[in-house]
Amino acid sequence: MKKPNLTITQCLLLVTTAVVCLNAQANPCQTSTDKAKLNVVQQAYQRQSLLAYDEQQNPRYDNVSRALKNALLHDKACTKNGEEVCALDFEPIFNAQDWNVTKVQYSCAQGLVIARFKNFNQKQHAIHFKVIQEHGIWLIDDLHSKQVPSLKRMLLTQ
Repeated sequence: MKKPNLTITQCLLLVTTAVVCLNAQANPCQTSTDKAKLNVVQQAYQRQSLLAYDEQQNPRYDNVSRALKNALLHDKACTKNGEEVCALDFEPIFNAQDWNVTKVQYSCAQGLVIARFKNFNQKQHAIHFKVIQEHGIWLIDDLHSKQVPSLKRMLLTQ
């Protein structure tokens, strides 16, 4: 097998490119905006729920946008109209009814925060979060995955 002829400059370029790629994957959310968006998503995973709840287990909508809140309330109204379960019969941040998630990894790309994880040690899942700013506060506006192209759209079409 013939060895490739690489110049020292080409070798340095390859090494530099590899280091840049590794650094980008190790800390992909580097801008202050990305970090602010990431913080909102990390809080949801820390409490293991898209929404926070008060002491009486009533949902608080203070971490989601007005549009996502309206979609969630639309789905909740459906259950009050005699339907046992409408569109939302799973936890959106895990895309599952049951979960045992380990080691959530985050990245930022094209204005989205992406959470990757394994649920019950099965194949890796990726949930993409659209986080927007309303009245100076970063809020989750929508999320999607392979199974759910848009949570807002799914909730509003039921």
